[in-house]
Amino acid sequence: MVCIYSSRECWQQIGLWSQIHKKAQLNLSFGVIMFEILQVLDPSQRVTLTCIMWSIWKQRNDYIWRNEVMTSATVSDQGLNLLAGWQNAQE
Repeated sequence: MVCIYSSRECWQQIGLWSQIHKKAQLNLSFGVIMFEILQVLDPSQRVTLTCIMWSIWKQRNDYIWRNEVMTSATVSDQGLNLLAGWQNAQE
């Protein structure tokens, strides 16, 4: 499969790449890495991380099943828009 962007670009665009990169280099399972990352992020960063992860997952499914191509900026924006919509609904 050809990736049009890397998820690293999404994490860089929202300012979480350094925290993710440090933990990802530990060569641990995905679950342990995620737990380690969540321990160092503040609550705002945790929800941002979750929404961007969802957006990356959704875009990759859209690419596989519908051959839809998006840039990393679009993927990041979709995740941040999801977060903003959720936050507005909570008010």
